[in-house]
Amino acid sequence: MRSKEKLIEFNEREIELITQEISYQVENAKKGALYVEDLMGKELRTASIVIRDSLPANYEEVTNEQLVDLAQELMISHITLLAETEDDIIGVKSSDPEQIGLSTNQWLFWYDAFKQLFALEPVTVEEGLALPEYWTGPIEISSSNPEHTDKWGYYYDGSTNYIINPYHRDHVALEYEEKFGPGPIMDRFKDKLDGILELTVFNPEKFGKEVDELYLEGNNFIRIVDQPIWYGTYQYENKSVDVGFVQAAMETRESQNYIEEVNGKFVSKTFVPVHTETEDPFVIGVTYDHGLFQQILKKELWQHILLSLPFLLVVLLTSFIFSRSITKPIDHIVEKVNEIAQGNFGKNIDLKRKDELGHLAQNVNALSSSLKSYVCDLKKSQEVIEFQANHDPLTGLFNRRFFQEELAQRIEMAKEKGGTVAVLFIDIDRFKDVNDTLGHAHGDQLIQLISARIKDTLTVGNSILTRQGGDEFVVLLSELEKEEVLEVADAIVKAINELIW
Repeated sequence: MRSKEKLIEFNEREIELITQEISYQVENAKKGALYVEDLMGKELRTASIVIRDSLPANYEEVTNEQLVDLAQELMISHITLLAETEDDIIGVKSSDPEQIGLSTNQWLFWYDAFKQLFALEPVTVEEGLALPEYWTGPIEISSSNPEHTDKWGYYYDGSTNYIINPYHRDHVALEYEEKFGPGPIMDRFKDKLDGILELTVFNPEKFGKEVDELYLEGNNFIRIVDQPIWYGTYQYENKSVDVGFVQAAMETRESQNYIEEVNGKFVSKTFVPVHTETEDPFVIGVTYDHGLFQQILKKELWQHILLSLPFLLVVLLTSFIFSRSITKPIDHIVEKVNEIAQGNFGKNIDLKRKDELGHLAQNVNALSSSLKSYVCDLKKSQEVIEFQANHDPLTGLFNRRFFQEELAQRIEMAKEKGGTVAVLFIDIDRFKDVNDTLGHAHGDQLIQLISARIKDTLTVGNSILTRQGGDEFVVLLSELEKEEVLEVADAIVKAINELIW
């Protein structure tokens, strides 16, 4: 699919090819038109010589009827004879009644050419074609009737008292340009290339300016070279803007472009300057339908979408299958990791794969097994630590720390509920003598034996036996009357006093 930049680039190349071809055609047309114009001028000179030989040397002896017949015989439009006065050169005889008495002293370079002819001097004005004893002005187009061209010839060799002015009006020059000028190829470009609305060849010297009209032979004329539009059409007219772009193209020698709504249509106008060494410069205007760009882009976008849709569906399906083959095992692994985080080591992940996910599952299983063993060991260690924190290691009885916490709790409960708490302190007499005479091993055995005898006597009163250290024991009793406490104490004393060894 072409992007907008690619489409613009293609359009620029197309404009370059179009303008190259049109500029080539314009240059050839101008050269051909000059050739045709010169032929017409030379034909009028030949006609002038025939007229000279057919008429008296004095214009007063010539009749207008003679000129009418002679013009028809020579197949030219009209013949006028110009005579010189003190301050003017006027038409004195003519096959066209409107030319009689016509003044020429306001005809600019035309009048200069007439003066030089009467002086038998070479005509030096830049315009037109000068030949011996003859000058023909440039082809002009009537501003009131632009469908034909007018060509005049002026001959004077001193043998008459008048300038012979044969005048030819026809379509030769225009027909030549219609057949061999750039018009046909410009029309083909518009017909064959999509988006081209109009092609125009601008005259930068005159475009946007007031057209100079020349008053000749009783009519207003516009010189062909002074026309603001040389070739093509100018229907998408936006003169106030186009003038500036035409001048900018000439000054910068670079193409100029703008986009704007003209005649209810968004158009893109490009102005390409053309400079030649032999001909006057001109500017080629190319008007494009800018909306066509958007249509092409939208059309190609939809074509691209339709062509890509099956491939996209295949890619999506493949991606889904592939992703499931990846995400499903990952989900199992993540689920297992979450269970491990919650302390549930459960069963292992059953993932039979030899890729990275398989290795990851094996590592997670190994981690789970290691953590399970570690947690079990940790629980056992915690149980041992908790037991050691509250029990005497020799006898397995509760220790002083536990006794203090338990005593505080029972006293608090007794206060709340109005119960009783009793504490019996037990001390073994002459225990040190046993250690000193029999050794500490026998002393430890004695402590264990005494603690067992005391424990056997405690069957009532929610009793707890604790070892405070050495040969000291404490019994904690709850919810007993004084007499009951004394009975427990007597039973303990009797048990301890029984023969041991």
